[in-house]
Amino acid sequence: MKNLAILIFLFIGITSCSKDSLDPGQTELYTITKSEILVTVTNVVYTHNQCGSNCGVSDQTINYVPNASVNVYRGNIKEGDQSAVPLSQGRTDSNGKWLGKDLEPGLYTVMIQSTHGQKSRVLYTQLNQRSSIEFSF
Repeated sequence: MKNLAILIFLFIGITSCSKDSLDPGQTELYTITKSEILVTVTNVVYTHNQCGSNCGVSDQTINYVPNASVNVYRGNIKEGDQSAVPLSQGRTDSNGKWLGKDLEPGLYTVMIQSTHGQKSRVLYTQLNQRSSIEFSF
């Protein structure tokens, strides 16, 4: 009888999984089919404490940079290269983030243009992986 009760509880536990938790259409649980690049753009602001600039203590605030221009190029592209055409482009959202999807694995150059300036970095992406890169001004 004890084994039957355990078997019933086990069966109920296995079959009670919600269909929603196993649904591949959910955005929270989707799989990356190629490569992705998550770009975050921030601005660091230093302010001096009440004692002024003489005490050497300052506070640091990190602000996200919305509406920064993001360009992704295949390969190692140098800044100022006029012949390069972006493979993917967009603008950061209110949280300073932009996500490039469905990229082939390989070497990419990410260039950022914002009101704080321009920066670029080179990174490698891998199959079925999201690469994250942060630009701080």
